[in-house]
Amino acid sequence: MIAAAFCLLVACAQQALVASPTERSGARPNLVVLVLDDVGIDQVRLYDDRNRYSDPAGYPYASTPSLESFAAAGIRFEEFRAQPRCSPFRATALTGRYPFEHGQGELARFAFRAPDFLELLVPPAPTWPQVAPLPRLLGAAGYSTAAFGKWHLGLDPVEGGTMDVHPTAGLGFDEWRGTPRNLSNDGSVPGGGHYLYWWVEGGVRTTVQGPWVTSYTTDRALDWMASASEPFFAWVAYSAAHVPLDGADWAPASLHGFGSTPSPGPNTQYRAALEALDGEVGRLVQSMPADRRARTLFVVLGDNGTPGYVVQPDATHDVRYPAGHALHRAGDEVLHVDAAPYDAAHMKGTVYDTSSRTPLLVFEDPFAAAASGLVTSPGRSEPGWVDAVDLYATLCELAGLGSTASTAPHASSFAAVLTDPAAGTDRDWSLLQRFRPNGTSVDNREDDRYGFLRTAGGHAWKLVRRGGTNPATEFYDLTVDPLEATDLGASHAEFAASFAALDALVP
Repeated sequence: MIAAAFCLLVACAQQALVASPTERSGARPNLVVLVLDDVGIDQVRLYDDRNRYSDPAGYPYASTPSLESFAAAGIRFEEFRAQPRCSPFRATALTGRYPFEHGQGELARFAFRAPDFLELLVPPAPTWPQVAPLPRLLGAAGYSTAAFGKWHLGLDPVEGGTMDVHPTAGLGFDEWRGTPRNLSNDGSVPGGGHYLYWWVEGGVRTTVQGPWVTSYTTDRALDWMASASEPFFAWVAYSAAHVPLDGADWAPASLHGFGSTPSPGPNTQYRAALEALDGEVGRLVQSMPADRRARTLFVVLGDNGTPGYVVQPDATHDVRYPAGHALHRAGDEVLHVDAAPYDAAHMKGTVYDTSSRTPLLVFEDPFAAAASGLVTSPGRSEPGWVDAVDLYATLCELAGLGSTASTAPHASSFAAVLTDPAAGTDRDWSLLQRFRPNGTSVDNREDDRYGFLRTAGGHAWKLVRRGGTNPATEFYDLTVDPLEATDLGASHAEFAASFAALDALVP
């Protein structure tokens, strides 16, 4: 019943899609999406010109040479917004729909279930017949599809869910090799973490102990990409740099520059994990067979912003850089990390901008002697707005499926930007959303939060609206107040227009 309905939906969607330039030319690239967990632009040196640190010594970023080489081989998007939490982001990117449309407004947890919603796109979720997930569309168009790493969109069978087959049966991936959700702090193997975890492959769950989960994810993705039928679509979602990161979960010392410090502070733990993650995404790209890599378009992006604990360093334990670190300068080993200018209450999980501003890099083979033409004028930055929904529309267009207006009405492709630096993006509004329980109805929500941006008069206006038991609104001008420090209030001349636009968008 479910499969038949999805097949009918995909067939109708394909008939409505208009042929794209890649379809007409016959050049359909492999598509690889690499998802970084809990990585906001504020912690990435590549975005230093977009961040707002005033430390005269320079903010002690992690060393991320892979990300920097990717940007040199492609495009750095300056204004990409994901979503406040990992499950809503994943659902949004894979369906081209915002949370109010697909129903995943909070983490996929049993505690957040609703009578009309257990798992994304699985009945009784009322929205599932209207949504065409990306892997199903690409698969029907001739792509091999696979998901790797952290999933976090399903529930365990004992909870009434379909977790171990959810990526394949629910969303249509041909294969899934990965971890069900977050690690030891969210229902993984008791006592487990980055070195002890459940791993699902072929619908069978086993326990893996030993390899760091981010490295293991890279290994399993490389194994598939070496032999998968082309063109292929690989969704590779890493667990780093998500907690737990301390003690036994300290990232492998061989993969970062912080050594084997026994009790580093939270900022150092995070930077070590981010450096190790950077090395693993670099290894994945570099280790692909060269001929396949030359036919591949890569996307690197974060699922949500940086957690608050990262921007509240522990001055006792967080040292700038130890001796031997790639970015170490004389005296760094005795200098501690000072607090960042970011409000921890505005970080991951909120609908403020620092909760969802993450890296977005789109690039082709960084090791090729000559570019294949998927991205022109590499090394540039794109200032136009992009939302997570736009990834769906863009990949569909690059795969030859054309417009996705019938399946993702609010998604806008940025494919034109890849080959035309003057094209710009079409987005002039953006939506961040978080609510619980999961589901589409607003009637029974304990809490719902919206962060709605729109451009008008050369300014970026931001409405923060909270519902539930303590409703409130805030209003900001991000053009002059990017950290959302000064609430302009409901009496501002642009408030009413923003409120009305959000009200019209979200039922």
